[in-house]
Amino acid sequence: MLPFEKVISIGDIKTVKEIITSMLHGAGGGHGIEFHGVKKDGTIIDLIAFGSSMIYGGLPAIYGTIIDITERKKMEATIAQSLKEKEMLLKEIHHRVKNNMQVVSSLVSMQGRSIKDESVQALFSETQNRIQSIALVHEQLYRSDNISEIDYGEYLRKMFAPLFESYNVDERRVSMVIDAPKAKITIEKAVPCSLIVNELLSNSLKHAFPGNRKGEIRIGFHLDEITGDYVLDYRDNGVGIPMGLDIQKTGSLGMKLVYGLTQQISGTISLEPGDGVHFKIVFPSVKKKV
Repeated sequence: MLPFEKVISIGDIKTVKEIITSMLHGAGGGHGIEFHGVKKDGTIIDLIAFGSSMIYGGLPAIYGTIIDITERKKMEATIAQSLKEKEMLLKEIHHRVKNNMQVVSSLVSMQGRSIKDESVQALFSETQNRIQSIALVHEQLYRSDNISEIDYGEYLRKMFAPLFESYNVDERRVSMVIDAPKAKITIEKAVPCSLIVNELLSNSLKHAFPGNRKGEIRIGFHLDEITGDYVLDYRDNGVGIPMGLDIQKTGSLGMKLVYGLTQQISGTISLEPGDGVHFKIVFPSVKKKV
């Protein structure tokens, strides 16, 4: 029989001895302890030991089982490497999608500048903003540690500045407040939700603060842990919606998109009472069965 020190790798001898000593002094056992063993030919293998303390012949002793898990460890390593490669591939796909959408956005911008009709130019600019809102989702996914979801607070803080620039609105005149601490959103919901925010924000910047009127826009976003619903709370303290106007029947493409996308993600939208504009949109996360 080989000496104890010959069947355990040098790096694990101290740890194994400490565990054995602890068990001999009455410490609990039963849980698996992983360490490296050494075969007769010097090959290092992965082992897991299960043991318990006992009294044998009036003296403390240990009985247990040692299992060779070398093949299992190899399989786990192979699976982990495969998952890492797939994650890298998905990140690269998101990066390329973002780059391609930026190219499309640039083409739309170039085409828009060649048109003299200002109303048509505005349509091209709005289309470009929508493309950029989607492109930013893919950029956030590319940079995220978890490719299945993004930090939506970070997204919102990055997406509003280009819109302010697009509509030539000074952030010192109209302030922006984002309330989305630790708010995560899944890829399935991120794109439609971002298009909704883009439309609501665009409407505020175009209509809510005419002339040199000062004001504030607030966007809140969180996941309700009890209901499993995402809650998007959007409001501005601008001029508000004219009395008697049915916003669903205005013919505005932006509002049609807001209501259509809300239906697409199985959500509900309500126009809350009060000054300015206040929309509340609630829609289920992917974890909730609908």
